[in-house]
Amino acid sequence: QQLRQHVPHIAQKTVLSKKSLNLWMAFRSFYQSLFPHLQQKEASIYLTTLWKSDPFKAKWTIIGAAYSKIRNAVGKPRALLGRYVKITIPQTGIVAVEEYIDGFN
Repeated sequence: QQLRQHVPHIAQKTVLSKKSLNLWMAFRSFYQSLFPHLQQKEASIYLTTLWKSDPFKAKWTIIGAAYSKIRNAVGKPRALLGRYVKITIPQTGIVAVEEYIDGFN
């Protein structure tokens, strides 16, 4: 109550919760560099095959949920997915891009 008297009112926009990040999108964003010479549409064919047998889907769920909360809090322009996955994935135990094909061939 006392704090309200000392802090000027700041208008806040009502932020609607956006749909959670699709796990596939996070996976594709992280591993798309496996196929740098291919356009996204063509690379997605190969990535889809890898995704079907990916053993880390539970971790991708957590990563997607955390990203969605950050994106909803700071806005999409300030929550770049590519940057987020490059920072967070190495901390999760998910296999690095360079090791993925050899490890799950």
